[in-house]
Amino acid sequence: MVDIYYNFVKFIPMYLSKKTIYMMILITAVLWCGAFTFQPFFTTLGKPGRQIGGLIYLWFSPLCHQDPERSILLFGYPMAVCSRCAGIYYGTLLGILLYPWLHRQYEHLQTSVRWLCISAVPMLIDVGLAHTGILSTGTTIRAFTGIIPGCISSCYIVPGILDWLSRKPINQ
Repeated sequence: MVDIYYNFVKFIPMYLSKKTIYMMILITAVLWCGAFTFQPFFTTLGKPGRQIGGLIYLWFSPLCHQDPERSILLFGYPMAVCSRCAGIYYGTLLGILLYPWLHRQYEHLQTSVRWLCISAVPMLIDVGLAHTGILSTGTTIRAFTGIIPGCISSCYIVPGILDWLSRKPINQ
């Protein structure tokens, strides 16, 4: 496992600053959220657009059940992910956007997985109530219960990637 890490890291230029790595993380998150958000728009653009939209939908299919009844509709078509997954991804993007201003608080939260578990409680309650048939919430509630753990997860994702990619291999 260690060899895989060092073989990968030696191909990353060592002149990348943490700021550059952060911008790469941010751009990746924007592209990720943009892909599933604009997928319904592509579907409205005729045959080439439907093909692009279909590829995006296919890309997200292993990650989400993509139930149209549980998805946010844009341009009359469901997004490529359900509303809860969209909330998680948007929350992660929000957390990544806030990282430069809140990184000291992120380091405090990162020391304990407890905060990530606590942030998932509303989502787990929503899932539990829906599966038992007690209460079925709409797409808005599902999205908001996903935003919370998504935002908190960025407290682990951003510092972890920054730390991982800014390390220099021992052999160099």
